[in-house]
Amino acid sequence: MKIAFLKRCDVLFAGALALAGAPALAQPSSSSPAGELAWVLAEPRRCSKFDAATPTGPLRLESVLRVVVCNHVGVRSGEGLSAQALAALDLAHAAAWPTVSASAGTDTLRGQSTRRDSSLSLQWVLFDFGRRSAESALAGHALSAVLDEQRFEVLNAVDQAATLYAAVQSAFGRLDAVTLNRHTAEDSVLMARTRHGAGAGTMGDLLQAQTALAQAKLDESRAMSQWLVARAALATAMRLPANAKLVLAAEEETDDEAPIDIEALMTEVRERHPRVSAARARLAQAEARVNAVKTETWGAVSMGAQRGTTRPYAGSATETSSSVQVKWSLPLWDGGALRARQDDAHGAVQTSRVALDESASQVELRVWQQAQSLLSERQARRNSQAVWESAQGALNVASERFRLGVGQFSDLLLAQKDAASARLQLVESQANLRREKWRLAVAAGRFGRPGE
Repeated sequence: MKIAFLKRCDVLFAGALALAGAPALAQPSSSSPAGELAWVLAEPRRCSKFDAATPTGPLRLESVLRVVVCNHVGVRSGEGLSAQALAALDLAHAAAWPTVSASAGTDTLRGQSTRRDSSLSLQWVLFDFGRRSAESALAGHALSAVLDEQRFEVLNAVDQAATLYAAVQSAFGRLDAVTLNRHTAEDSVLMARTRHGAGAGTMGDLLQAQTALAQAKLDESRAMSQWLVARAALATAMRLPANAKLVLAAEEETDDEAPIDIEALMTEVRERHPRVSAARARLAQAEARVNAVKTETWGAVSMGAQRGTTRPYAGSATETSSSVQVKWSLPLWDGGALRARQDDAHGAVQTSRVALDESASQVELRVWQQAQSLLSERQARRNSQAVWESAQGALNVASERFRLGVGQFSDLLLAQKDAASARLQLVESQANLRREKWRLAVAAGRFGRPGE
């Protein structure tokens, strides 16, 4: 069944980037943030090819994501880990080839050359009963595990970036809401002062209006502090100074509340989530180690060849020698060391199987939890919208009644308070809904933004 909720959006290519081995992508022909983001997220090691400087102008989420991902400590350290794993794979492949070495030397006595030697030797393991292929398989699985673990770190970085971005948006929305509340409170003070001057209002009404205004200013001051703190956290994640004046682009609220196929998502994460893929690769690595240890029982058949020249003393003729030998090194007794290594390898397989089951269970659980959280936030968003519309309507009625002189000022203040609370709840629900949409996409192991 098609998962409509997580279809690819126009900006961030949500469904195009499969996690368990995304195909190699060519250098993006466009330098747009969306194109760069898709290229980087398909292969995190490409971050080093980009300048992680902050884009100019209002920041959209795709621009923030790429900068945060490429500066995330887990992604940055992953480049070194993947380089080490690749080097280990190269070493395993190199073991299949012969080694050739040369040497030369001379002995001198009182400045007179008395002896000269030179030689060229070759060593080659002809047959090792599958050990080299097992070692190559082990290194290959280790590299796959490291790459999947790095993709999991990318998901963590995306989660962090989206959460911080949503936090800044939420804080700015709260600031905008409380600023609007302050304007409303100022209008009420002006209205109460005018009515009191005309003899139609009481001093108590004016004092209540001034108290409401003071509270609105206090709320605005706190909202400003929260916004600056949230903005500093996002700037720090982007490796910018904490006091960087980031400006976020406005985004429309569009949520068609498409149904979520939770069962399909849970099936998908068991197969394709980077955490599960990494655990599966670690299990394959452990099994390959078992095979590699087994091959040690039969030793190895190797060939050695050497050709050299020697001049025993000054003025003598040069002597040439050459030799070729083939030998089979077979371990007969090692005090039980080989058996201990086999037991250790089998134990690692059992541990890896448990880790794989645990990883699959955890990603399934998180998908379930995030899907339920998103459904809950959708309902909260609908309810908060209804509350705000009702409170705004009550405020309009109370304002009109007070203007006409048939309403109490206390009723107007209560309506203003309810409207202010409803406005803040609406802002919070919008931010929470946006955040939970992202968290579900991350929990599902997808790099891109969930479709609107």
